[in-house]
Amino acid sequence: MRIYLDHNATSPTLPEVAAAMARVYAGPPANPASTHADGRHAAALVEAARGHVARLVGAADPASIVFTSGGTEADVLALRGTFEGLAGDERRRGLITSAAEHPAVLETAERLGALGWATVHTLDVGADGLPTGLDSALGPDTRLVSLMAANNETGVCLPLAQAAEAAHRVGALLHTDAVQALGKVPLSLSADGVDLASFSAHKIGGPQGVGALFVRPGRSLAAQLTGGGQEGGLRSGTLNVAGVVGFGEAARIAHEAWTARERAMRSTRDRIEAVVRAALPGARVHGADAERLPNTLSLTFPHLSAEALVMMLDADDVAASLGSACSAGSGKPSHVLVAMGVGADRLRGAIRISTGPGTTLDQAERAAERIVACVRKLDALAGR
Repeated sequence: MRIYLDHNATSPTLPEVAAAMARVYAGPPANPASTHADGRHAAALVEAARGHVARLVGAADPASIVFTSGGTEADVLALRGTFEGLAGDERRRGLITSAAEHPAVLETAERLGALGWATVHTLDVGADGLPTGLDSALGPDTRLVSLMAANNETGVCLPLAQAAEAAHRVGALLHTDAVQALGKVPLSLSADGVDLASFSAHKIGGPQGVGALFVRPGRSLAAQLTGGGQEGGLRSGTLNVAGVVGFGEAARIAHEAWTARERAMRSTRDRIEAVVRAALPGARVHGADAERLPNTLSLTFPHLSAEALVMMLDADDVAASLGSACSAGSGKPSHVLVAMGVGADRLRGAIRISTGPGTTLDQAERAAERIVACVRKLDALAGR
């Protein structure tokens, strides 16, 4: 039986999610912006989903949840929407991010800098995977700080309340890409002072193509999709009602089953890590000295081709990843690991394991044994 260990790329759609979406598709056609009964019913479904997402992320006001097409659109809306036109204070052009962010943030920041809308400061990352030098980089010109809640490759988690407090001391806002943190670690966005946060449904068993941006009440953004004024004017376009309902159902399940899901993910991740490290003393875990997501394991093996390892595991019915699914086919080493200072002898040998709430201990044990066997086979082929 195939063992799927790439949940950070996408998680299997939960049966309850598929059933909830099927009910929407089987129901009457309705645009939630329509005022007739069918439209009002669709709007009610959307608002129920909005409430489920808000509860999962610790948003005090469900209206602060703006539905998007995914985490990338949410990131772009947060960054471009904050800087477009420099509304309010043109002196505040500063954008602080880190070298380990998702490409959706890094490339948008680069574009904002090229347009002259922002002055971008990219923080270095320590060996533990956490950004360094935030306090010294902040200043009166800082408009926005954008730092990941949890890294998609290493699982390293950022102390959000501390980052928000630092940003607010100079009058700046904090945006966090919380796509990987969603449903894996507790989020209390309102209490922690986060201003903007991005999410994606398919990381927690929801459908692909649906996401959200948390916008703290009182924060203003320039819409990037204009037209009919849906989603409080921040994201025009007819809502994907079935997708939104699926997101809401996935969020409801993640919230209600939080303890069991977290325990399952952590136990399977830890089992794989323990078996591999005991059998292969040369293996290293990236971010091991920092708080990590309970499901994420970034392993590296010296002088080994991770691409060959992933292909061999695939043939052995284990689905693992080279790192971020967004850049796995680029042929370039992980920018996250480069930023962490990982040496060239280990960069090529890094793989990402990400378990899910449905991963069993038996699957974790068998996967770990197959990883060990494949690494040893590759070493033998290389004469090591």
